[in-house]
Amino acid sequence: MHPHFSALLIGDALRLRAASRVVVCAGGHASHEPDVERGVLRLGERPVTYALLDLAALGDAPLEALRNLHAAAPQTTLLLLAHPSPPPCFPELLAEPWFGHLLALESPWFMEELAATLRKLERGGVLGLPCYLPWGAQIQEIRLTCSDDKATALNRIAEHMGQLGIGGRVMRRLQDIADEMIMNAIYDAPLDAEGRPKFAHLTRHTPVALGHAEQSTLSFGSDGRTFALGIRDPFGALKVETLKGYVGKGLRRGDDQIDQKAGGAGLGLYLQFDFMGSMVLNLAPGRVTEMIGLLDIRGSFRDLATAPKSFNCFVAE
Repeated sequence: MHPHFSALLIGDALRLRAASRVVVCAGGHASHEPDVERGVLRLGERPVTYALLDLAALGDAPLEALRNLHAAAPQTTLLLLAHPSPPPCFPELLAEPWFGHLLALESPWFMEELAATLRKLERGGVLGLPCYLPWGAQIQEIRLTCSDDKATALNRIAEHMGQLGIGGRVMRRLQDIADEMIMNAIYDAPLDAEGRPKFAHLTRHTPVALGHAEQSTLSFGSDGRTFALGIRDPFGALKVETLKGYVGKGLRRGDDQIDQKAGGAGLGLYLQFDFMGSMVLNLAPGRVTEMIGLLDIRGSFRDLATAPKSFNCFVAE
């Protein structure tokens, strides 16, 4: 059978064995180069659909090497693989316009996440939690019609987590993340007829009711190992560079740290990245924004705080 896409894997073959298997099982043709210099030459001769790069193979100047790779084949999508993840250069990576995909090699769901990433890229963007949970995992959805729906949604998440035997700090932190997702969807996402923010000027204590076309959907589910949490709004207004900028500011923890101000979505987006094991943006500009977070719920709160992180942005045409 003719492969659907081509992928060049750059780095140590043993470290990339799992990634190579995922490429083949996803219907792609996998080739390999051990170092970045030969990878640049290969891409210059015959660009491939995807380049999967182990950042450990890029030496002491990974950003320069990645820029050279992108310049050699700008039409090739770069999927960066890291251990540890996020890597030290991650704040700088977020400022690069071509960067959109980082996967943690040591993540417990690395192969599943890479398979989902390739599937979504090949199909032009796939929405929903089922991409990241195995078949049969039950997904619960809550329609958000007004700001008062937040309490009901948080209670349902707590009830579900209690059924899974999860409580304490892990439950509270997940509720915090859900709270931020809900508030962003209710207060920051809606736009008026001229495309201007409709409620972002309000404090988050001001009651808001949403019209039918303005309502968002919160979803969550688990397979007992991974907890997935997502929010989808019908506006598609969040820009990739905005998300990357907020996460980068949070990581730098400097003078430009995000303000906790009325209508500010930035802090909430950074907190989602900081606690979740994987952060996913699905964007159809002007139509849909979906944020998804994945969390390994088998460990302690301390395990979660030090868990590897992935970051992926998908934009539909």
